[in-house]
Amino acid sequence: MNHNKLYRQHIMLTPLLFIGATWAQDSSIVETTKQNVNVISESIEANTIQIVNQEATSAIDFLRNQDQAVQTILAKSLTDTLPLELRQEVKKKINDAFDFAELGRMSLGDQWYKCTDAERNEFVETFRQIVEEQNFDSFVNYYRDSEIEYLAEEVVEGHTNVQAQVPYERERISITYHLHKVAGSWRIYDLVIDGVSTAQGNRRQYARYIKRHSFEKLLHRLKKQLENLQTAE
Repeated sequence: MNHNKLYRQHIMLTPLLFIGATWAQDSSIVETTKQNVNVISESIEANTIQIVNQEATSAIDFLRNQDQAVQTILAKSLTDTLPLELRQEVKKKINDAFDFAELGRMSLGDQWYKCTDAERNEFVETFRQIVEEQNFDSFVNYYRDSEIEYLAEEVVEGHTNVQAQVPYERERISITYHLHKVAGSWRIYDLVIDGVSTAQGNRRQYARYIKRHSFEKLLHRLKKQLENLQTAE
């Protein structure tokens, strides 16, 4: 199984995408308390839509609402090619679903604590944009063609995991979303695909590169990667 390929297909989801909760390592369902939600109505281009504040809902509800929100954006496009405005809306949904600071911290491992605040911020912002640019088209295709099934939710050591399955060719892939709350909102901070953690995979790769070169060269390489992705777009 090519886990990197699957991750690229699914992460924009993240908002998934998405890409914002975790999946459990087993199938037990933990009872969660659902709180009331506030419904806000607003008019956009003469169409009235209902926007539901889901910040107080369960992690599974958050993920399902994110899925629906992305699909609603995609449905606005009359062609397979998204116009710039809708592309930006989808990218915002990605940002809203992930805790890139935590994912970046976990991906850097021990190196994170050796960096200055400025270096951390620069790394996280570069990392975030790479995820957006590199996975965007695969993410859009996934949401148009596939459906994720959320199976269970549980709390593990103060964090929430959401277990799900994704159809992939003729298989069903197990994914665990790891989430926590940031300023009262659910955010995804790791994806575990068939037992392989995205953050741990990044950490091994980055640690090897830093050991052979340096953090500064890693950051430079990532910036060059981002520049190439933006140019290709």
